[in-house]
Amino acid sequence: MEKHWKTIIETVQDVLMIVDPSGKIVAINSAAQQLTGFDSSELGGNTCRVLDCTGCNLNGIEITHWCVLFERGEVRAKNFTIKSKNKRTIHVLKSASERYDRQGEVIGAIEILTDISDSIR
Repeated sequence: MEKHWKTIIETVQDVLMIVDPSGKIVAINSAAQQLTGFDSSELGGNTCRVLDCTGCNLNGIEITHWCVLFERGEVRAKNFTIKSKNKRTIHVLKSASERYDRQGEVIGAIEILTDISDSIR
């Protein structure tokens, strides 16, 4: 099964993104490139803030972390917007979860973004 993970990840139509605790993008699938217009070299190594996600700063809610995901440990089916490379607003349904090492320390997160722009219009 392990040898099939890359194929499975690339087949998924939703954006799959792995970030470290500072928001640095560690890995993305091809759906992320297609949706955002950024290629993997433009996203990889940069922070996810390049996508200008509205989840980074929730209006009226004081958070201590830079992202609501790392404040709460997970995000389940929340509506956010991100910006494409050409600054187009994309409505997404985001689910994400922190990942931990054996000592229980946060080592990053896995995010899934589903484009719901057509249903918003």
